[in-house]
Amino acid sequence: REVPNKAEFLGNLYSTIGLAQVELGEFEDALASHQKDLLLARKHDNLEAKSRALDNIGRVYARIGEFAKAVEAWSEKEPLTKTHLERTWLFHEIGRCHLELGNNVEARDYGLKALASAQKTGDEEWKMNANV
Repeated sequence: REVPNKAEFLGNLYSTIGLAQVELGEFEDALASHQKDLLLARKHDNLEAKSRALDNIGRVYARIGEFAKAVEAWSEKEPLTKTHLERTWLFHEIGRCHLELGNNVEARDYGLKALASAQKTGDEEWKMNANV
């Protein structure tokens, strides 16, 4: 018997496994799991799954200090964001990675983007975070 929405199910499974692997400190395995999720999302044109996978890939790269790769993943995710709050978080994280890379101008630019997006949300905590 065939599983309905098999690709979606497998993508969710790879994502969950990847998150567990991060918690266990198995970052290379986590990256492989999230990349499998991304591959399925691209193959089946599942934009929500693609956004999730790119988010998780960026987080793994940031955790292991591969900030340029985190920026690459999160930059690809940017057009897939759905809310100002999600965009605020994303801009903040990209800016933080640029700061780690010594790209001060880019870090400032993304900080300003995060602040502008936070102001649209009305979220006071993120307005403060964007100023840091």
